[in-house]
Amino acid sequence: MEDYQALLTKESFERILELTKSATDPKSLFARAQAYLGLGRQEEGLSLLLRNEEKLFEENALFYMRLVIETRLSLKEFDEAYEDASRFAERPYVSQEVEEALHGLNGYIRAKEREIFLHEEKAPSQIRLLLREEKDDFTLLQMLGKIQSDPLPYRKEVEAVVEGDAHPMVKSFALMLLLSIKSEDPVTITKGGRSFRVVPSTLHAPFTGARFESLKKDISSYTKNTSLNDVASSLFEEYIIARFPEDPLEEEEADELIPSLFLIASEYLQSEDGKTILNQFSEDIQAAIRVNAKRIQNVLDANPPLKY
Repeated sequence: MEDYQALLTKESFERILELTKSATDPKSLFARAQAYLGLGRQEEGLSLLLRNEEKLFEENALFYMRLVIETRLSLKEFDEAYEDASRFAERPYVSQEVEEALHGLNGYIRAKEREIFLHEEKAPSQIRLLLREEKDDFTLLQMLGKIQSDPLPYRKEVEAVVEGDAHPMVKSFALMLLLSIKSEDPVTITKGGRSFRVVPSTLHAPFTGARFESLKKDISSYTKNTSLNDVASSLFEEYIIARFPEDPLEEEEADELIPSLFLIASEYLQSEDGKTILNQFSEDIQAAIRVNAKRIQNVLDANPPLKY
């Protein structure tokens, strides 16, 4: 009997189809499905897999799920892939490895869906419709990224994103696009329970300017703990975008801002470095830093990062 794996390696797909024409055993069915897929006959391969799901899932659940889901994705059958994942999850327990794969399956499908969507060419009319009607924040952010180099033709749609119900980060990015084209039309952006009526052209672009660069440099080398410095730097940028369209660098004093960020960072990392930093200051200043850190944390909590 010829070795199916050897034939698959040689891409002898037609030979496999010939050998497995009347086969019903799992090993042969898996090989036949892979041969169909190798020949670009995804519909036939998928149909074979689904018709024989019981025996193939029992034979090798992980391999079966991977073949089905990857085939669905290649056909851009995203809704059906989610249905498959739901059906797999309802099956009896097989192993911890299968359970872990099932746990991440929906996220994997969604990631691939977004990836495929991002690389598809979109007509201007499609982009306008998506900017106005898309509810998925990641997809919306991707569309804004697509038009970043030339947002002017989509100004009204971008304004609708700013004034809509998208994630705060998405609305902030949309407002930054309006700033980049120096739009003088007022918009209202609501973030963290607060509303701002602003003229984009008058705003200061986040992450720019000598003060930002100076603070960023100071934070990145503030302690010998590089992990703590990295987290504090990340929090610094999150805080800036969370406050946008306000410019916190106009009002924050570095002597209070930086230790406050490091106090929050040390709590994230469950590090004792925060206490060490605080001990450099008098009790009155320590109290002020704690209050400021709490205020910054409240802003961050009200404007959480976009989660995948």
